[in-house]
Amino acid sequence: PAPALTFAELNLPAPLEQQIESNKWETPSPIQAVSIPVALAGRDLIGIAKTGSGKTAAYLLPALFHIQRQPKIERGDGPIVLILAPTRELAQQVDEVASDFCPRINCRHCCLFGGSGRGPQIAELRRSPALVVATPGRLIDFMTQEIVTMERVNFLVLDEADRMLDM
Repeated sequence: PAPALTFAELNLPAPLEQQIESNKWETPSPIQAVSIPVALAGRDLIGIAKTGSGKTAAYLLPALFHIQRQPKIERGDGPIVLILAPTRELAQQVDEVASDFCPRINCRHCCLFGGSGRGPQIAELRRSPALVVATPGRLIDFMTQEIVTMERVNFLVLDEADRMLDM
């Protein structure tokens, strides 16, 4: 697909467009202009861009659009979108951006990472989030103990995949 020169060209749902306006984002960054149309077309992609270039929104906006087009989450289904990040800090940053957009479309989300209590994270998972941001270690822990299933995941993001492979 051709790059999007404006957010309006993306034809995103009105609630997402409203949050973009609320964030005062005027035009898509280069990574967003190229990758969002590709992801919205249902294609796989690898995006490489500098820190602060808008990569998170480049995958989060298509992910949220995808969630809206899926059948409603039922208790125990597991998430539709899984975003894996190599560190707690990055996972929390991604979750913070999701916190701006998810309420706009009535989408539950949660962030799973080690180094903090499991109880609150388990409670969030029991609320059946459609979007989960996680570090691999904590996610494997919860999957092994059958606290969460990944059977419904059909949109996967590996944030900083090169870093995770190096680990």
